[in-house]
Amino acid sequence: MNIWYINLDRRPDRDRSMKANLRAKGVPEDRIVRFTATDRDAYENPASLINYGISVGFQEFYQCLNHKGIHQFLGYMISYFRALRRIADLGLTYHNESQDVLLMEDDYHIKEDYSDLCASWEELPRQNLKLAMIGYNVWGADMKRDLPKFNDTWNIGPPSNGNSANIYTPEGAAYVLAECKKKMDTTPECVIQHLLSDGIYSRNPDKMGIITSPAAGESNVMDGRWT
Repeated sequence: MNIWYINLDRRPDRDRSMKANLRAKGVPEDRIVRFTATDRDAYENPASLINYGISVGFQEFYQCLNHKGIHQFLGYMISYFRALRRIADLGLTYHNESQDVLLMEDDYHIKEDYSDLCASWEELPRQNLKLAMIGYNVWGADMKRDLPKFNDTWNIGPPSNGNSANIYTPEGAAYVLAECKKKMDTTPECVIQHLLSDGIYSRNPDKMGIITSPAAGESNVMDGRWT
């Protein structure tokens, strides 16, 4: 399994924090990938950022021009779309080894050893496996606890209130990206939490695999400056 984290160039502190955590948990260096985020603050206004999203192959972003409520999330959305597409492309490039990816933002740390996380992922049924959610809004009070159980660690289906870190197969990344393109008036995490259960697993709330990182600063891809 590869570990990718989305990180802005102007946040080297979070980059260092992520690398330190992943190394401490035994992730091999060749499995750690920093994925450069699209920086919303590098663009003059929402329209210019939307045009960038279109220019890198996501024509669907034109629908966001009149969705002012989504403007504050545009940098995050474009970053996540780009990452999902890159993961999906791994399935077309590599055929002899696992190209599954744990994709997360740079304000989280994993709390279990890499080997244990990989072993838990491999226990899931491989047929039609799309993604496994390991860190959905850890402190959310409305988290579903009545999802069908696969085992002590995994529930079948997405939880009720979003995600923070997901393990994707290339096929699963392609599926989620296609679903996100259908719902351009909301964020990827909102789309994911409403997906059908088929091929999707989520961490038992008592077996959460990530914790909030001590990285300094507020979330800087989803604040409210472009409302």
